[in-house]
Amino acid sequence: MQRDGTPHRTMRGVCHPHWRAMKAMVWMVATTIGGALGWWAGAFVGIFTSVSLSAVGSGIALYYAQRLANEYLP
Repeated sequence: MQRDGTPHRTMRGVCHPHWRAMKAMVWMVATTIGGALGWWAGAFVGIFTSVSLSAVGSGIALYYAQRLANEYLP
């Protein structure tokens, strides 16, 4: 929402102010799941591998969550 109270304009039309919060929630849930899966996969090797794979899993999940949110949310 802009300072004057009007909704943002996008290429697809008017963006409802709650869509931005919905996108952020999708990103947060996806990075949490991706990080947990990476941690689980790395736990079989050691703590450093867990941390590394958790970061990689979060990044990959965030990438696909952004693509999904941009495709299906305005």
